[in-house]
Amino acid sequence: MTAMGYDQHAGIFSPNGQVLQIEYAQKCVDASVNVIAINGNNGVLLTVDRPLSSKAEMKNANKRVAAVNGSIIFACSGLFPDGMAILDYARGEALKYRKQYSTEMPIEELVRSVAEHVHHFTLGGNRPYGASVVFASWSEIEGGKLFAVDPSGMCQQYEAWAFGKNRLNMRNDIDRIRKDCRRLRRKRLRKESARILLNMREASLKTMQSRIEMAWCGFSTLGKAIVLHNEQVKHAVIWAFLKQEAACEEGDDRLNEISSEEESDGMEETYV
Repeated sequence: MTAMGYDQHAGIFSPNGQVLQIEYAQKCVDASVNVIAINGNNGVLLTVDRPLSSKAEMKNANKRVAAVNGSIIFACSGLFPDGMAILDYARGEALKYRKQYSTEMPIEELVRSVAEHVHHFTLGGNRPYGASVVFASWSEIEGGKLFAVDPSGMCQQYEAWAFGKNRLNMRNDIDRIRKDCRRLRRKRLRKESARILLNMREASLKTMQSRIEMAWCGFSTLGKAIVLHNEQVKHAVIWAFLKQEAACEEGDDRLNEISSEEESDGMEETYV
C-alpha cells in the first residue's frame, strides 16, 4: 500500500500512527467558522461568528447555536450538516433520558454519549464527522460546565475554549482575560465575546454579510438553555465595533450610549 493509500479508510493507521481521515476532518473544523465558549460569573455563553450564504437568508435560518434540552446549550464549527447531525443525536439521547427518568439528562452523561457516538464513526465503515461541538450547562449548585468534542471523539472540559479558523488568536485573547472570566457577568460576557470575534474577522469578511449568534444558560434564566434574541446580540456587536473605533471621540460617546441602553433594556431572551 502506498503512503497515499492510508487515507482511503477511517480504520487504517498510517506508519506514523495517524488516522488520516480524522486529520482531514479536523482540518475542516480548523478552516470553518469561529466559536468561543466562556464560563462566566453567573452563566455560560457560546458565541459563533458565521458568514451568511446570501443577503436573502432568513434571520433565524441555519443557526449554529441551539438548545439541546431545557438546560444544555450547543454550538458547532465545521461542516454544518455534520454539526446538525450531532445535535439531532444529542437531542434524541436527551429525550430518551427524560422519558425514562422524568428529569433532564446531566451534561456529563450527554457528552459521554455524544463522544462515544462521534468516536464510533472513526472506526471504519463511515467517514468521521467533520465538525467540532461544544456543550454547556449551568446550575446554582455546581455553576457552569463546558465540554468540547472534536472529530476524533475526544471530550475535554474547559473553563473557556475556542475553535475554528482563528482558534489560536482567539485562545490567546481568552487567556488574557481568563482570570477575569469568572468575574464577568452576562452582559459584559456578551460584549467581550463579540469584541474577540470582531477582532478575528479578516478584511475580506468586514465587507461581507455575517452574523454573530449567541446561546446562554445561567442565573438570569434559572439555568434554562436559551438562544439570545437578535436585538440583544446586536447591542453587544455594536459595543464591540465602537470599542474598535474608540480613538474617535464620537465613538466614545456612542459607546457610552449603547452601554447605557443595554443596562436599561428589558428585552426577554428567546427560548428555543
